[in-house]
Amino acid sequence: MARRCRAMESALLAFLLLGVLSVHVVAAHALPDGHSTTVTPAFVWSDLRCFGEQDRSFNYESQSSDSLVDTVFHAFGSCEVTQDVSQGKANPEMVVAFIGRELRSEDISRSQFSDVLMTLQESIAGTKYSLSFPYVTVASNRASVGESLISNVQKKLGAGSKIGQVAVSGSCSVGRHDVKRLTGVPDIEAYIAGRKTSRAQEETDVLLICYSPALDWNLASVYTSEGKVLEEVLSALKSSGTSNFVMYTSDPLASTQKHYGILERHLLDGTGNATTDCDALCRSRAVILEGIFVAITLITILVSGICCMKAVKSPSRFEVSKES
Repeated sequence: MARRCRAMESALLAFLLLGVLSVHVVAAHALPDGHSTTVTPAFVWSDLRCFGEQDRSFNYESQSSDSLVDTVFHAFGSCEVTQDVSQGKANPEMVVAFIGRELRSEDISRSQFSDVLMTLQESIAGTKYSLSFPYVTVASNRASVGESLISNVQKKLGAGSKIGQVAVSGSCSVGRHDVKRLTGVPDIEAYIAGRKTSRAQEETDVLLICYSPALDWNLASVYTSEGKVLEEVLSALKSSGTSNFVMYTSDPLASTQKHYGILERHLLDGTGNATTDCDALCRSRAVILEGIFVAITLITILVSGICCMKAVKSPSRFEVSKES
């Protein structure tokens, strides 16, 4: 019996170590390791003439998400609605940032273009101003372009412009910033058309769209491609007559992030935040807590089994009866 008890204690200790190890493994997957990077292009264009800037230009310097947003905001400050300087300066009515998943820098040189590149080519060809960034380094241990843009809208973009509404659609993580949530392409189209008539004079709205193939964009097709969503958004801008300043970039690393689970939704509900996003810290805490709960469950089952085994006192298989 003593030998059996020692074996049970060893098994319990092994399961305890396994539970602790599982928590550490889950936490390691939840936290960025700082080594995941990829290079993607970015494109900026506008239907407005940008005084002091070339109509078609390229920036071959390697950009981070923060430096890209800084450069885009600087270019935005140079754009004016009218082509006549004497008529004064007026800002674009809407700044649209579309964060995709598919495009990488090496895709531009391929002979066969994707639907995203085809849509970008057609859109940029008919504009009055465009700026291209072939090399934007996206890193898992840095803020994404969407997060950097939302964080700096009021500080950098609002310095020379009157910011109206800030709206977000898709899988964007915006932290605790107060934004308007849009769901699906029809909602985006209705928002663009509605803001054309309700926008105050000289206001500039900001619309951030983060594409994810896992989301329902409420279009007729079963699978809505990134190029189709981008095409619908640009078509809505054009049909509404909204003067715009558009940026497209890609963040393939976002596709490796896990979908929000039950714990993440609970953490979001407890923050009192108006948004439905869970930032990196929230996701890390949620995954760690889930790992702890799984370990506790396994340990509880093990201890219960050991207690049941000790409670059952049946004779062993080869034990000789006392009556014989």
